[in-house]
This record gives sequence, structure tokens and C-alpha cells, in this order.
Amino acid sequence: MANHFLDSNNGGATRDGSSTSNAWTTIEYPLANTFAWIGVTQTGTAPVTTPGDIIWIKDNHHEIWTVASLSRVRWNASATLDNPVIYRGDLAGTHFSTTGSRPIIEMKDSGNAWFDNLLTRLFIVFEDIDFYYDGNASTPDTFFDMNNGLTIFRRCNFGGASGSGKEFAGAFNAASEATVVLEDCTIDGADSTRARKELFSLHDAIGVAHRCTLNEYRYVAAHFNGNWYRVEIDELTVTNPVASGAIFDTGNSGSSGSYIEVFGRGLDPGGMTPVIGNPGNPRANSRVYITDYNDVERSFYFENRLGTIESSEAAGDANRSGGADHVFVVTPTDECDPYTLGEDGLTVLDYPISADTSSQDYSVWVKPTAWTTFPTASNLVFEIGWYDTASSASRTWTASTDTMTATNGTWSELTVTGITPAEDGEVVARVRLTTNDGGAGEELTFDYDDLIPAAAPTPTVITPLLYTPHAGI
Repeated sequence: MANHFLDSNNGGATRDGSSTSNAWTTIEYPLANTFAWIGVTQTGTAPVTTPGDIIWIKDNHHEIWTVASLSRVRWNASATLDNPVIYRGDLAGTHFSTTGSRPIIEMKDSGNAWFDNLLTRLFIVFEDIDFYYDGNASTPDTFFDMNNGLTIFRRCNFGGASGSGKEFAGAFNAASEATVVLEDCTIDGADSTRARKELFSLHDAIGVAHRCTLNEYRYVAAHFNGNWYRVEIDELTVTNPVASGAIFDTGNSGSSGSYIEVFGRGLDPGGMTPVIGNPGNPRANSRVYITDYNDVERSFYFENRLGTIESSEAAGDANRSGGADHVFVVTPTDECDPYTLGEDGLTVLDYPISADTSSQDYSVWVKPTAWTTFPTASNLVFEIGWYDTASSASRTWTASTDTMTATNGTWSELTVTGITPAEDGEVVARVRLTTNDGGAGEELTFDYDDLIPAAAPTPTVITPLLYTPHAGI
């Protein structure tokens, strides 16, 4: 592990990165000296960096890439997952002893200049750097390209400054099981003329965004038809979204769909809709699961090919009289059908509740909207899983025999009575929907306010509506 140094105003003689007085003057030096492609010509020899090396970038560093048309910098920095190579802005003056403005890397070109890693397994981190990308219409949509490995951008800003060449709307491309991570970053595409404007372009890869702000983009994530991707978000704020987009796009509305997984907490989409674009053809088990979604009135959102589950709030008795202010609205799709997708259907609720050995009753309330043929007890199943034998690892499931009232807008109570566990522990309340056999826009609204019995012990619960995939979905 070693320290290297980068300073665009360096006046040293050797400029070999060995000291602050002989720093590299451009980020292309440590990259190009390892494995660079300028046009179609490969240059460079053995990697300059070793696992765990840090390239310290001086405050006020400002470089402009002027690589020729159809050029890119492609590198092979020697590193490992536990010891990546780090490009770090020296904002605290740790080595350069000054504390000025953030380092700037400006990719200004009339052709195709971008970070490119398609030949090697990369482990690299960029910290405290501002990136700009020339807004010329012929410049590619891709800002960063990688195959496999892991790349992290931490406390970096992309775009957001006025003036030619200080724009951004590039995508972070990842493929072949690569992972690209953005932490505490701002990505601003306000001044760019690019059309795609997708933050993550993922092809069999993973994108992660923690505590980031995304301005004037069309998608959070999208990819080619037929691939898979996984997105993890934590406190992602979207502002001024571009029209005709989606938060997460499946890639194509054709017959060959894509498999997507989205998990996260804290998403303010800022009007970006829908949640899943081209929703007709995601592969089986594709799903979006987000808590703290949008605001307190929509704190939970789940979607898969069988339907959506979304929290809703109405004060006082605007929902069920005497019931909860927060309810969950379920909208099944035309694929919610037990004959083609198995018996389990859409899992609306999977909820553990602390219980002792006393007898308890459990209830949920449901209200239909816009149904023509209403769910029966066999295709809207409310059931309790409990241990009827001490120390058994196998639960007994007892389903309610109640059928909801066949009247739109009317609340019905579904109850399971007389559950008496053989030992203290947890019972599991579960609701499954296996039909969409209703009119256009049919919904079911669920109120779980009475689910936990008043006589039950203090409950130990996890987030309601915890989705567990089932075979055949």
C-alpha cells in the first residue's frame, strides 16, 4: 500500500506521483500508465498502483479531458475487494496542507470520452471529487462503464455547475455481475441535452444509491431487454424528473422481459412515475419492495407481476369507522390467477405476532372497490400459522371461513378463532389473494388495526406486508 499524489498545478520535475512536489497532473496518468486505450491503441505497461493504494488529489485540482473522438480511458488497476485503489480529494489538507475547493475532473470533448473498464475485474473508489461531462449532443450517454468488480463513488458531485462543459446526465453502466455504488452524491442533469438520462444502466448487475439526490433524470435504473438487475436504495430523492420515464424500467415492453429486484428505504420520487416501466413483461419473481416510500401517507410500496400493495392514510373515520388511519391498498393484475401461477398467489401480509398459550382470536378487515365477481374465502385467504405441538418445527395453518361482503365500499371482518398454541412464541398472520376476477381497477383495502388481540402479550413484529416469494409466482 502506498500514497500517490495528483495536482493539476504541480510544477515538479518528474511528475511521477511520488510526492506532493512531483505529483501527477491529471487522473489519466495513473490510469493511462496502467492500461489505457486512446482511440484503438493500447498504451501502458504494468499497473502503477497496488492493492490499497491511495491517490490523493489536491484541493483546487482542475483537469479537462480533451481526448480525441472515439476515445476512452480503460484501466487495469491492481486491487482486491478488501483493498481497492482509492482516488481521494485531499479536502482536509492531509498531505497537501491546504483546504480549498473540491477537485474537478471535467470530461470535455466533442466525441466519445468516458471511463471505461470492460476487460478486467475492478475494485476502485472515488471520494470527494466533482465530475462534469460536456453536454455536446454527440457525446455518449455513458459516463462510467464496467464489467464485474466493485466501484464506489463517495461524496462526489456530478454536474450542477452552470457553463459549457459543466453538465452531466451520464449513466453508470455495470454488467457481468458488477456492482456500482453511489454514496452521499448529487447527480444533476439539469443542463444536459442527453435523451436517455438513466442513473443506472444495469445488465446482469447491481446498482446502489445511499443518501443521494437525482435531478432531471428519466430513470433511476433501466437496462436491456432480457437481463436482470438489482437496485438497493436508501434515502434517494428525485427532483424535476424528465417526462415519459419510470423509476425502474424493465428495459422493453416486448415478449422477452427482464428480471428485476428493488429493495430499499426512503424514496421520494418527486413525481417520477410509474414505479415499474413496461410492467407487462417482467420475469417471474421480479419485485419492488420499498419502505418509507414518498411520504408518511405512502410509507410502503410493493409491486410484482401479480399486483401492487401500497399504504394509504386518511385521518379519523375516513377509512373504517373506529379503525386505523393507515391502510393498505392492494391492486391485483390480470396474472393473479391460481390456475396459472400456483395456489399461493399474491402474499398481501406475512406478519409474526407474539403469543402465549392462551386462546386468542385474530381478525383483519377488508373493503372491495370496483369488483364485479368478488373473492371467496378460497381465493382471499386469511390464515394463522401456529404450533399445536410443543417444540415442533412445523406450523399448523388455520384459515378463516369468513367471506367478504359482496358489496363494493363495504368493510368485512375476517376472523380466525380459538388459536391456542402449545408453547409461547410467535403466531404468523398471513393474507393471500389468488384472483383478480373483478371489474377494471379493482382494489382491496386492508385494515389490520384489530389484528393483534387486546389480551395478547406485547407484540414483537416486523414490517407488515413482508414479501416472501413463492414457487410459481
